[in-house]
Amino acid sequence: MRKKIFVLDDEDDILEIITVNLEAAGYAVECFNRPSLARTALAGGTVPDLFILDIMMPETDGYDFCRYLKSTEAFRAIPVIFLSAKTDEFDKVLGLELGADDYLAKPFSVKELASRVKAVLRRYDSPAAAADTRAKALTYKGLQL
Repeated sequence: MRKKIFVLDDEDDILEIITVNLEAAGYAVECFNRPSLARTALAGGTVPDLFILDIMMPETDGYDFCRYLKSTEAFRAIPVIFLSAKTDEFDKVLGLELGADDYLAKPFSVKELASRVKAVLRRYDSPAAAADTRAKALTYKGLQL
């Protein structure tokens, strides 16, 4: 099954470029130009394998959306890549400190983005990541959650 990627960015041209290239790389891509639309999709039960977030968006910024994801048990383990025109060291460090797995500055190379997506997903699919998940499981009288 193809990995599903949610992309949040308020620029339609960026969404189209990302969609065309990531779908050509074999991913299923769903785009949102407002964070509220992504939250609606999540509430409806559609959960992606990865988020690509812009920082400067309407309604709320990418930092707040990342905070929401990382504070919600059901979405905490989903990897995040920030894709932003904010290129200051402070912005990059803040994004990573909030739980993002990578940060790519605009303008960006679509090939580099696809490679970073592949690398992040590979880390989450690794045996070590699966073992880490099992290590966090709760066990009570032989039942593991």
